[in-house]
Amino acid sequence: MTSSKPKGHLTIVNGAEYFIGVLEATEEYFEKNEEFTEEINEYFWRFRSLFDLLPQTLEKFWSGHVFPFTEAEYEFECSIAFVEMGYYKHAIAALRSVLELGILSVYFDVDDKSEVDIKGWLNSAEPTPFRKNVQKKLLKHPNIYFFSQHYPIFNKFEILYGKLCDYSHTRGARYSSRKLSLSNTNRFHEKSLSLWFGLVKEVVEVIAIFHLLKYPIGLQETPIEEKFGINGPAGGFLQPFQSENLKKIIQKDALRILQKISDQDPDVQGVLKWIRSFEDITEEELKKQFEESDKLTIEGGGLEQWLKNQEVLLNNLPQNLNIPPAQTEEKRKYVEKMTRWAKENGYDKKWGYGSTRSDVP
Repeated sequence: MTSSKPKGHLTIVNGAEYFIGVLEATEEYFEKNEEFTEEINEYFWRFRSLFDLLPQTLEKFWSGHVFPFTEAEYEFECSIAFVEMGYYKHAIAALRSVLELGILSVYFDVDDKSEVDIKGWLNSAEPTPFRKNVQKKLLKHPNIYFFSQHYPIFNKFEILYGKLCDYSHTRGARYSSRKLSLSNTNRFHEKSLSLWFGLVKEVVEVIAIFHLLKYPIGLQETPIEEKFGINGPAGGFLQPFQSENLKKIIQKDALRILQKISDQDPDVQGVLKWIRSFEDITEEELKKQFEESDKLTIEGGGLEQWLKNQEVLLNNLPQNLNIPPAQTEEKRKYVEKMTRWAKENGYDKKWGYGSTRSDVP
């Protein structure tokens, strides 16, 4: 008996028509439930903001020390993609990877030597550390140890990890794909979607807590942009709005202890004193920074690509941020000014980094 499907198609029961159908149903649900959809977006961006806390010192730069976090971020996006298509069990399994990698982000830098300590694992020469060893090393950090004495963070981690493992390893029918989809093919299931998001909240909170214990400056108001403009320190700080958004996802009793740790940390107070010692950057200084940055961008990628990016900004920013017409017009004049500069210097040709610029007069 031959298949009725044309060549080049897999003859599987749960074919593309099913998960595409779930994707459409999920998108429709998101459109009708805007607050729920926005909350998912907020948790993802709050998670991503933790990346800005990771130190980007000269020693660490290009060392791969950020790999656990960037991989966790990718797994988070995979989890979202899975859940949109009705692969609820696989979405939850991806969350386990998010949790593991998120904790490793702190584990490898607990002694401030992630650029060294991560090498064996990063190069796949060493296995992923066991959870008991991870906990043992994390507890050597004074902030984490103090917090664990007043809040059951490791117990919370273990319970959450256990729930995620139940789905990853299919602990019977209750934790199976069929239970979550109520079918042997993908089906949209609101209850499973809500279950997944509940686990997302727990995962992001736990990862955020460990990062804020290792980098307690994240709970302070650090007006980096006000002081340095766009040329501030690379890594190690959060914008004030990022810090406030993270506080919203942490339970009050845990946040109270975290804030106490941050407020009493002598290194944190030293950094705050250093930041506050600077005068606020002036508007003219900030404009000059943006201009120099744009010139470097044009030199690297050419005028054409830069203009495309500016066009997107000019078309979207006014309606999204309620920017007044006068400010929009000022931006247009700035684009014209930079275009003249680029043409005068030959950057309107198609070239970029690595080019010999032999075509530029």
